Amino acid sequence: MRIKKFLYLIAVLAFVSCADTSEDIEYNADVSEADSVYVYTIVDSANKQRIDGNLEAAKAYIEVAKDYSSEINWGRGLAESYTNLGYINLYESDFEAAMENAVEGLRIAEACGDRKNQGFANMLIGFVYFNLGDTNQVLPFYRRSLNIRLDLGNDYDIGFSYSYLGNYFLSTNQLDSALYYHQQALKHRLETDDTRSIADSYLLIGSTFLKQKAYDNAREYFQQALLNYSKIKDKKRLAETYRNFAEVYLAQNNIQDAKEFLLQANKLAEETGSLDNIVLISDELSQINYQQESYKEAYEYLRQHVDLAKKTSGESKYRDIVKNILEYKSEKEKKIKELQHQREQEKQRMIVWTVSGILLLMIGFLIFVFNRLKVARKQKEIIAFRKSQVDKAYGELGSKNKEILDSINYAKRIQSALLPSDELVRSVFKNSFVIYAPKDIVAGDFYWLEQRDDKVLFAVADCTGHGVPGAMVSVVCNNSLNRSVHEYGLINPDEILNKTRDLVVNEFAKSKERSMMDGMDIALCSMEQSEKNDQIQLEYAGANNPLWVVRKETGELEVYKADSQPIGKMDITEPFKKNKITLSGGDTIYLFSDGYADQFGGEHGKKLKTSNLKKLILSIQDQSMEEQRQSLVDFFNNWQGDLEQIDDVCMIGIRF
Repeated sequence: MRIKKFLYLIAVLAFVSCADTSEDIEYNADVSEADSVYVYTIVDSANKQRIDGNLEAAKAYIEVAKDYSSEINWGRGLAESYTNLGYINLYESDFEAAMENAVEGLRIAEACGDRKNQGFANMLIGFVYFNLGDTNQVLPFYRRSLNIRLDLGNDYDIGFSYSYLGNYFLSTNQLDSALYYHQQALKHRLETDDTRSIADSYLLIGSTFLKQKAYDNAREYFQQALLNYSKIKDKKRLAETYRNFAEVYLAQNNIQDAKEFLLQANKLAEETGSLDNIVLISDELSQINYQQESYKEAYEYLRQHVDLAKKTSGESKYRDIVKNILEYKSEKEKKIKELQHQREQEKQRMIVWTVSGILLLMIGFLIFVFNRLKVARKQKEIIAFRKSQVDKAYGELGSKNKEILDSINYAKRIQSALLPSDELVRSVFKNSFVIYAPKDIVAGDFYWLEQRDDKVLFAVADCTGHGVPGAMVSVVCNNSLNRSVHEYGLINPDEILNKTRDLVVNEFAKSKERSMMDGMDIALCSMEQSEKNDQIQLEYAGANNPLWVVRKETGELEVYKADSQPIGKMDITEPFKKNKITLSGGDTIYLFSDGYADQFGGEHGKKLKTSNLKKLILSIQDQSMEEQRQSLVDFFNNWQGDLEQIDDVCMIGIRF
């Protein structure tokens, strides 16, 4: 079947090279409005299927449009069908079929004076040459497409031609030209309502700035691309955008932010099966984990990169075969144009040489194909055996994944049992709220409450990491807090934090496999009520996490800073300091982890930051604590929008 396909392509190319196009078929110029609407509707349905990734369904729709256009002998409908079919072939990386259908679409479009599809077909032909690496053939077709479309004045089509020119100059590292053409594309696309193409231009301009090392400009355009792709939920392009963000941060040696964006890109790329993206992402994640001395993760990403690189490398040989055929076709077309100015006898002689050359090429190509078939037969059994192994491993992976998910859900129930119950919190603080929103099923954040003698101890803690690693650290830290109070009898916040640090460091020191940087940030308070003037005496100590107090009388927000050190191992440690605070009726306090303020979102996809959180809290002071909780949750959800939650969120508010 594959031999026949290549022979058929050779025959088509020979016909296009040698045929006299002056005797084109006469197509119907006038068809009924119902017929034209029917054909264009079918083509639109095909394009929708193409965008959604349903390529077989897209080709089936095009065949319907092509057959109907042929039945009524409508040239524009046929040109529309062939050019759009060629575009679908590009999505399949089937460059033979893409070139064949684009050339046929161009021939028909020229025969019936269809300028719109002449512009489309020229762009497609240039793009096939671009994919095959034949840069000498790209610009003439791209510029011919642009000139036709500028004459027609359609912003949507003009934007695409400018964008394809920009991609060409970007690939050849002519960055000033690339930036000019991509900015022209964006200018015309902004005149349309096509969000996808607008997002594409933002992404491409950002990529150009990245190559120019204009990192602030690159981030600005990547952010606009991110917002537009999020609107249409294009996960494949979102993955590319996150990966480009990571490239900016890698160039600036901001390894941690680069890693966060690469992990988000990898998740989306795996969901969409975007192998080209995963190959690049896995390579970069492997290098980052190696730098961070996470050798196991570095190895896993490196293995994934190598496996996928092997899988996708096979396309290059296929592209070389097609490239050779198309180069031959291009050369013969040039000769035909030159021979039109020579005598008829010379023209016939050259046609004979052309046919002879094609026959020689066909013979050589057949020899190559037969040799490849011999190799393919030997490889067939190996591929079948490996496929059975992959299928078996995939089944085992699904079973293991279910077991892991069941275990994590069980761990969630265990972790929930360690948290104070809602009834206990309400019995101690009647006018309060708790917001607890893990990023994953289990969390590294937790809140804590103990009653000892005449004091109430309570805290919000943020342990290293999130998900399963963070939850494991939180169990150790929670247990150490309880031991400091129950086993050692401590009730002063600073003493509790000092002892908890010792216990946490000793616990992690038992295992050589645990990172010595594991630990937690925490805001810890103790409270007792004075008999005098109903004033409340509050003591506070903190490790990186502050305490906020909003005074009823003045309406101002006071910040009690924490010590700049975590509960964990450090080269130099200091005893934690204790703050004594007197509260009056109506005063409100807030303890929280950094997950709320660090969330990306809003109109520009930036961090919320603590300054905006302060403004938000001050703006809701006239509300009850339950109303405050709902306002904070609603604001967080609206701010986050379609972006992913990046960390666990935990916050406690208490009004006295």
